[in-house]
Parts: sequence; C-alpha cells; structure tokens
Amino acid sequence: MPALIFDSTALIYLAKTSFLQLVGQLGGEKFMPPTVHMEVVTRGKEIGTSDALVIERLAAESVIGVREVDDAKFLHTIQRNPKLHKADAEVIVLAKDLDGIAILDEEVARSVVDVYEVENRGTVYILFRLLKANLISRDGARDAIDEMVRAGWRCSTSLYVEIMKHLADT
Repeated sequence: MPALIFDSTALIYLAKTSFLQLVGQLGGEKFMPPTVHMEVVTRGKEIGTSDALVIERLAAESVIGVREVDDAKFLHTIQRNPKLHKADAEVIVLAKDLDGIAILDEEVARSVVDVYEVENRGTVYILFRLLKANLISRDGARDAIDEMVRAGWRCSTSLYVEIMKHLADT
C-alpha cells in the first residue's frame, strides 16, 4: 500500500469531521512534511482551532508522521512556480520520494503533480477509502462532505453532485 502524504487542507477538514482519527486504520504509512505540520499545528494552535490539537495528537502518536523531503533539487525546481505554496511543494516532493500518493485539493498543486507524474488524490479519496474499509458508513461519508462544506471546504457544485451520486451507488 503506497504511503499517503497529506497537505494542510485534507488534514484540517478531515479533523473537522472527526474522521481523521480513523486514518491510522488504513493500510500504509501516512506522512506530512514539516511545513504542513507548522501550518496546521503551530499556526492552528496560535489561532485556537480544535483541529490543530487533533492533528498534533496524531503526529505525536505517529499515526501521521512528520517527514522531511529528500530531493532538495526537485523541491527547488517545483518551487519556481510562484503560485505553488511551499507546503504543497513539499507534499509533492515527499510523495515522489516515497512513491506515495499526494493528498491535496489545490488546483495549482494538482496540475503540478500531473506534470511530474506524481500520483495524487483529494480529501474525498480518504473518505472513500474509509468507506471501503467499513470504517465509516455511506451516511457518515455524506454527512462528512456536508460538514466539510459548511466548515469552508471548497467544492464545485458539479463535484458535490458527483460525490453524492458515487456515494449513492456505493
């Protein structure tokens, strides 16, 4: 099972649904780069978000490890894109380093991973993995999507309809 490399958005919104704690029960290793940890835990705690505490605990318990990127040259190359955030760049490089799956939702980052042929998925992929592993129900997944949207997760209407249709067919 390939390693899952998480970006900030996925961690934050999965923590808001309380399903992030279940990620440890999925096969394979899970990581976030240090910049993502700083964004979601350090900054999150500074502004008082409850999801920061959940993510901090999961990192402390090594459910989701914090791991540095190995390929500094590749990191430098992709960071030349001024629209790509440093955390997104580190997720992409770490996924490539580990032959893993980058879990990110940002359009710019998704286009960069496609160029460099790094496997990638979005936050919803994790919910469907949890569903497939019988760790959550269809209703739970549906509620999680709605909760994420209410909390500010950006999702086009067409993607929302597609997700709900897929859940109904599952």
